[in-house]
Amino acid sequence: MPETHQIRMAKAPKEDIDEVANFLQELEEKTDNYDVSDGELGKWVNQNFHRVYGKYDRILTGFSVLIDNVCDPNLDYLDYTPEIKREKLQLQYLRQLVCGEMTIANADIDVMFEDWLKDNKDV
Repeated sequence: MPETHQIRMAKAPKEDIDEVANFLQELEEKTDNYDVSDGELGKWVNQNFHRVYGKYDRILTGFSVLIDNVCDPNLDYLDYTPEIKREKLQLQYLRQLVCGEMTIANADIDVMFEDWLKDNKDV
């Protein structure tokens, strides 16, 4: 079996995300203005790209990592993978057990969880 390695990447701070969003918004506004020449647009980009340099790649890479590892690949919108959804349900189930909302009396935990899932379809 191949060995698995984990790596960590620093997440982009909200300030970086905001700065990249602002830069792109300003760029979009400039490209929507047909009175701006290509030369003026190029000059503006050259003068302002330093604001997002090194930030946009961290944002895009982080987003890509989340899409690949957390999101259901079968959907065209963002939602957790079925495995993560099941883990969240199991955690909720265990919390109810620990808090005394349910009791265990020599029962098979897996069967109890499956029964609980059937009774809590809307969770």
